[in-house]
Amino acid sequence: MIFEVVDSVGLAVATLIFVFSPGAGVLALLAVGLRQGWQAAITLATGLIVADMFYLLLASFGLGLVGNYLPSILQTA
Repeated sequence: MIFEVVDSVGLAVATLIFVFSPGAGVLALLAVGLRQGWQAAITLATGLIVADMFYLLLASFGLGLVGNYLPSILQTA
């Protein structure tokens, strides 16, 4: 039982670190906005959003395929 609490606290701390640290996209957006203005930053932000949505679509499709063709991976008992 104590290991589950320690693991949960460790996961919470790691999650908070990742949430509050800026990623490469945020830093690129900041750099473009400062150098080229807000119009270029809006264009980059739109591109980042479209790319993220495309990535999530492909990842979901791939996980669906894995679940469809390898159902034994998803069984818990």
